[in-house]
Amino acid sequence: MPKPETIYCIDTISLLEGWDRYYPHDLFLGLWARLGALVEAGRLIAPDEVRFELEKKSDGAIKWAKQQKGLFVPIDDGASSKNNSIFHEQAISLGRFGALTLVFPE
Repeated sequence: MPKPETIYCIDTISLLEGWDRYYPHDLFLGLWARLGALVEAGRLIAPDEVRFELEKKSDGAIKWAKQQKGLFVPIDDGASSKNNSIFHEQAISLGRFGALTLVFPE
């Protein structure tokens, strides 16, 4: 049986710090292209709340994020409690970028 592909859930601070501080788009085009490819493949998501927070804080990051169709996903009460449980069991820090890897088995 093939191993399920990892789905990454990115938070607001990862996008903000990545875009504005550590990995500016104009210097790290490949990184942002790869993140976009992950979104397109359905492997990088962010809760709708991230969009709302980005709209208040970063013109560049929100412009990029809104171009990524499928990045933002609604979180209902059931999904939120499931995500919290997975977060506590499966979260892996990726260093300065601050992203979290969450694995959703099929």
